[in-house]
Amino acid sequence: MPRTPKQYFRALLVKLGLFDEAAFRLVIDRVYPDDTFIVSFPKSGNTWMRFLLANMLRPEGKWNFRNIDSIVPDVYSARDAVNALARPRFVKAHHAWYNDYPKTIYIVRDYRDVLVSYYHYQVALKAWTGSFPGFIAKADTLHDFGSWKEHVEHALDFAEKNPERLLFLRYEDLLEKPEEIIREVAAFCGITLSIPAAEIITRCDFSALQDQEKKHGSAFMDKSEKQFFREGKSGNWRQYFNDEDHALIMRTYGNLLKKLGYV
Repeated sequence: MPRTPKQYFRALLVKLGLFDEAAFRLVIDRVYPDDTFIVSFPKSGNTWMRFLLANMLRPEGKWNFRNIDSIVPDVYSARDAVNALARPRFVKAHHAWYNDYPKTIYIVRDYRDVLVSYYHYQVALKAWTGSFPGFIAKADTLHDFGSWKEHVEHALDFAEKNPERLLFLRYEDLLEKPEEIIREVAAFCGITLSIPAAEIITRCDFSALQDQEKKHGSAFMDKSEKQFFREGKSGNWRQYFNDEDHALIMRTYGNLLKKLGYV
């Protein structure tokens, strides 16, 4: 997180008990008790959830990457929008700081598909120019959100102890039974849907989101000719992993993948 003069001053206030430590860590002015954070490990579906929530909250809007921060802002790239947003606020984040978030919608995705999606993302940004097997070993050096295993295990543990504060969702369930998940999210957030869940899903299927990207611009903010919403499928990892790399992933993450129903 950036350390501006304001942040140095706030660090002192935190030590004196005069500024909220959660807000300090997130580099925003306040964390309100009715805030909801949409959290996932990178490339696991929280950007998709932002668009679903935007259409749940303001179905009259036409949401795309150029205006999504006005309703579900990213805490890292749109802090002014977070600070200006009317309550109750819905904010995208990645850090596994579940105690800092009054409520959390957490999305988990099969780590093997996460790696494939993150690989394409980094290649599109020209931040990675090597092979996919090489990327597997280096993926966690490209962000500061910890390992996938720790990220997910902490979310599972927090949800078990605080079910009223963290809704734990699988990305794959959002693909397979989206209407059910939309209603579950609405109930958790206290949102009354003014349009059918099926219409929200239609507006936010990957082909519709890809069309919006082509028309209005990408999350890459013109840093890449590639699209952010690439495929959104599950199981594509089978086309990328060789036997040796998959065996390594299973040795490290196999128990958690089994617990989550991925193997």
